[in-house]
Amino acid sequence: MKLRAIIVDDEYHGRENLALLLKNYCPEIMLLGMADSAKQARELLAEHQPEVVFLDIQMPNEDGFTFLESVEERNFSVVFVTAYDAYGIKAVKASAADYLLKPVSVNELKGAIKKLISLHGYKQKKPQLEKSYRASVDALIKDLSSQQLPQTLTLPMSNGFKMVPIKNILRIEADDNYTHVHVHQEKSLVVAKTLKHFEGILDNNHFCRIHRSHIINLEYIKSFSKQDGGIVELTDATRLPISRRRLPEFLRLVQAS
Repeated sequence: MKLRAIIVDDEYHGRENLALLLKNYCPEIMLLGMADSAKQARELLAEHQPEVVFLDIQMPNEDGFTFLESVEERNFSVVFVTAYDAYGIKAVKASAADYLLKPVSVNELKGAIKKLISLHGYKQKKPQLEKSYRASVDALIKDLSSQQLPQTLTLPMSNGFKMVPIKNILRIEADDNYTHVHVHQEKSLVVAKTLKHFEGILDNNHFCRIHRSHIINLEYIKSFSKQDGGIVELTDATRLPISRRRLPEFLRLVQAS
């Protein structure tokens, strides 16, 4: 399978470097053109109708997010290529879009292409996923435009992905390289991501990692006991241990909330 792609980046060396990496290491990508501005990118979209856009976020005059908002028929997947700060990356991680940090490494690029191939396969089997994908990217644009932390989390599932309001997540439980995401008044979801992945996304003023296997939403705490070193009970009656190492941070956050 080959995916048609374009690169959008105002920096000449950024465009050329990514194009070279794609040519040498990613035979699954057919590069159709490169743009140095949002205006030129729209022309390439109309001409080639690519399936993937490698998009720089920080561009003069019209940045990557403004460009995306300007495209009415957005039937392509996005890979953000950026030197963005940690806050911006946290928001992108919460979405269905992928990202690459500059300077782009070969291994990270290969990983992004692998995800793109899977995503494209999902969309072919379930065309309705295109709408969900766009909704996830729109939520990302809204969060970053308003300078607020992510409000929704797009969870990769075995046959696509699911968007979940972050405020509805009770807790996240580790299970080797998988996690069980427990959502308020819904069935838990099994996700092929580590607990560390979610720890890097969620607002650490509202979510706390209390144990090597557990992250909890502080809004759903029912009670706390010092029994057995520390036990927290959530509103769904789940009782979880708090490790001795993480107890001070837990108590600090509870007292501050």
